[in-house]
Amino acid sequence: MTGEQRLQVSVRKGNEVIARAQPLETAVTIGRLETCGLRIDDARISREHVRLELREDGQVLVKDLGSRNGVFLDGKRIKKKLLSGNFTLSLGDDYFAVVEPVTPGEQLGPTSPRAEPLPQTYTRTAASTAASTTEGAMVCPHCWYHFGVDQLLAIARHQDLIGDPVLGPETHQRFLPSRFTPEGDALDARGLPCPDAACPRCHLVIPRSLTSKRGIFLSMIGAPASGKSYLLTTMAWELRRLMPAEFGFAFMDADSNSNQIINEYERTLFLAADGDAYVTLEKTEMQGRLYDQVLLDNMTLSLPRPFMFSLAPQRHHPWLEKKKDNLAQTLVLYDNAGEHFEPGMDSAMNPGTQHLARANGIFFLFDPTKDPRFRAVCHSDDPQLRVGQRVERQEILLTEAIGRVQRYAPQWRGKRYERPLVIVVTKFDIWRELLKNDIGRPWLKVNKHPVAMLDMDCVMAASFELRHLLKKLCPELVSSAESLASRVTYIPVSALGCSPTIDPNRSGSGSLVVQPKNVRPTWAPVPLLYMLSLLGLMPGLRRRPDGERFSKPVGRRVGDDIVVTLPDRHGPPIEVPVFYEGRLLRCPETGQWFRVPTLQELPDAGGVQTRAQL
Repeated sequence: MTGEQRLQVSVRKGNEVIARAQPLETAVTIGRLETCGLRIDDARISREHVRLELREDGQVLVKDLGSRNGVFLDGKRIKKKLLSGNFTLSLGDDYFAVVEPVTPGEQLGPTSPRAEPLPQTYTRTAASTAASTTEGAMVCPHCWYHFGVDQLLAIARHQDLIGDPVLGPETHQRFLPSRFTPEGDALDARGLPCPDAACPRCHLVIPRSLTSKRGIFLSMIGAPASGKSYLLTTMAWELRRLMPAEFGFAFMDADSNSNQIINEYERTLFLAADGDAYVTLEKTEMQGRLYDQVLLDNMTLSLPRPFMFSLAPQRHHPWLEKKKDNLAQTLVLYDNAGEHFEPGMDSAMNPGTQHLARANGIFFLFDPTKDPRFRAVCHSDDPQLRVGQRVERQEILLTEAIGRVQRYAPQWRGKRYERPLVIVVTKFDIWRELLKNDIGRPWLKVNKHPVAMLDMDCVMAASFELRHLLKKLCPELVSSAESLASRVTYIPVSALGCSPTIDPNRSGSGSLVVQPKNVRPTWAPVPLLYMLSLLGLMPGLRRRPDGERFSKPVGRRVGDDIVVTLPDRHGPPIEVPVFYEGRLLRCPETGQWFRVPTLQELPDAGGVQTRAQL
């Protein structure tokens, strides 16, 4: 290397250095393997993710080694690029490889990871970037405070130890333990063992699974009455059966108290004593059972109560030996009333949506029955399609949600959101006829593989056809989503699989009810399964459909799209977002399968045309 300037490389998650900084002498590989110079033990990082090679002129050649979740520079994915020695690469969603000059006089060498709490201001804690960043560090699922495990409070159990300054006079005291039982449980002031733990900031209960398993934070948002409660309920119910039977995972409640409401909903819809009874689920409100009131910084705050599930591999899971620690996860899922995203509702006293900055991915529910253009083309007697029903500009809620991500997570300001955004188009049973192709079965087993795999071609083909439909009926939704986020997928879902009816027991009320015997969910668990696959927790299958012929189209890059022309198709070319590169899709009009070329396969892959140049 010419010149006296030297470079060092470190891997960070937020403000924490989680892989040791080291001088870049010739080359270094970053990945999960023990042989990598900078190792990241996370399933979302590929075994060999990226390689940095130092050239004699001082520049660094960055090579993506075929990683699953990509290497990004300034929000743009790169495969191979020569860079000057002061830059930051995004590896997947949460990790950053930082190449920087060594300050004169600074000693090159390893730096130890350490967990430092961020300042105790609400907005700053919500903007920290990782959910369980390093060993011995974690994030509260209630107030998003980042702290070390040694700061966990214990919850007193003796009846005399009542009255907590944060949670109120009727709540058992929280305390920093100093005495323990032989089994490791804290002892309170009266000598009773205390197995439960609490956050040092908000004092709310933290499941023990979050102290030993990496938490995955997911947010679900949507307009009022878009079906969030019904989807959450059917999704949880289906996954409790599906995960152990098909995918080799146990799917259980991580905290029964936090999941009390969703357990009640499951009993209402799926364990009803009378299948002919008329039932309904309560609407998600801005206050009530889904929120906890705490006193912080002399303010009474309303914090959302998340649903928490434990995901653990079973003995027959093929990845058990190699990835057991990464596969065992706690899923933290947030639900918000649609009113939370109205202007002026985000305040210091109501920070209910700040989990968006923490989320590893976002589900946005789009309700077609609230759009008059969908209503006009649906041929159904569903009462939700009747004239006079409420309509919504739903893309405004999405814009506001991503705006809050950018407000509380500085790394997204001025950039497109790079974590997965899944547009869940609900009530599929009403508008199914608008898709010309059958969406198919989204998972399958191949050969003698012991567990099922998510059929990514099936999911992405459905996503592409649904995107085509949305562009025709409500193009502003697609435009807003893809201008705000770079990884947008569209998934059709019916939480009930049937239409509700007007409550016959409350004449004139207009209330909608459903009979449990008629509930037949369609694709309800697919959004979460797809998200878990993107996060590296389950295998996704990419295959050629059996018995189907697929075309090899001619393609070219135009802006953020790949424009393909099918050899057998008469009519205009098909525009495919770059996100679908290399995927097997179906033409929305003819049903013909075709494979989208990768960027490397396009002619003059280094050049990008604008539409004005065509």
